[in-house]
Amino acid sequence: MNNLFYLNLKPEQFKRRFGVQIQTFKEMVKSIEQYRLANPKDKRVRRTTLTLEEQVLVALEYWREYRTYFHIGTNWRVSESTGCRIVTNIESTLMKSGKLRIPGKKALLKGFGHPEVVVMDVTETAIERPKKQKKYFSGKKKYHSLKMQVVINQETKEIICLHFGPGHCHDLNLFKNSQVHFHPETDSLKDSGYQGIKKISF
Repeated sequence: MNNLFYLNLKPEQFKRRFGVQIQTFKEMVKSIEQYRLANPKDKRVRRTTLTLEEQVLVALEYWREYRTYFHIGTNWRVSESTGCRIVTNIESTLMKSGKLRIPGKKALLKGFGHPEVVVMDVTETAIERPKKQKKYFSGKKKYHSLKMQVVINQETKEIICLHFGPGHCHDLNLFKNSQVHFHPETDSLKDSGYQGIKKISF
């Protein structure tokens, strides 16, 4: 598949399609290229007909839509196993490059430069029916899901940290499990799902 069609989309269309700005996509490709040049002996994915840009688009498509590898494979004309290897390799390489990591929860406790106000919420993503169905069944959404807690700096709109849990987990319990602590001078904006959060010692 020719990726020029996707790269010629308008910026807002590209963001809507793949979930990131096209500048971020280009930075991801650049980071992987630089890492591979600096680490030629690092294990790579098997040979594939897809270019590096296309491989990154495959990974973005999987993260954005959580489609099965069968559907992604038929879209990009690769096998399910190849699609899985591509996503895994792109993800691990980006992590190893260290250039696209989020600050992490330790950034919330900085003595200087800590965010004044953070926005915190939980989102749910539908998943295929797992073996442990009860643990992942969301009573609110009425389907099996994964929950993700997001903490964002209100001023810069930067994602500070993430935490994941099964769909059955309550938002407040997810927060407790994340072990996120705020600086005493940091205010947080949150919805009713976090009622009782003031009782938690920061």
